[in-house]
Amino acid sequence: MSKGSNRQGFLLFEVMISIVIVMTILIVVGRALAASHRALTLSGDLVRIRPLVDEKMLPFNDTGKARIGEAGGEFQPPYDDYAWDIKVEPLAGSALNTLTVSLSKRKERQSPIFAVSTYAKNDESTQTP
Repeated sequence: MSKGSNRQGFLLFEVMISIVIVMTILIVVGRALAASHRALTLSGDLVRIRPLVDEKMLPFNDTGKARIGEAGGEFQPPYDDYAWDIKVEPLAGSALNTLTVSLSKRKERQSPIFAVSTYAKNDESTQTP
């Protein structure tokens, strides 16, 4: 009589390898879901604040001029969870200024969600809003 294999079940090593493979797949899927959620949140913020950027850029678009300085503030409801900063700096060797409008969440004001930079003529008679 030939001896057949009486093996029942799995070896501990096989079970451990299976667990490692499953955990690796779960980690990759979890990271992909987290990245997708961050992208969706950022996209929603960008769509919501686009009109706010236009509102703050409008005075500079109308005149094409900006006065050197800084200003900042918060929006009225329903956008009161957002804050804005405008910074106008001289461009070396030019009659132009660098104009930057930044929008951020009020709680996280250190890191802007959205920033737009452009150039505007230097005009001392135009006040920075």
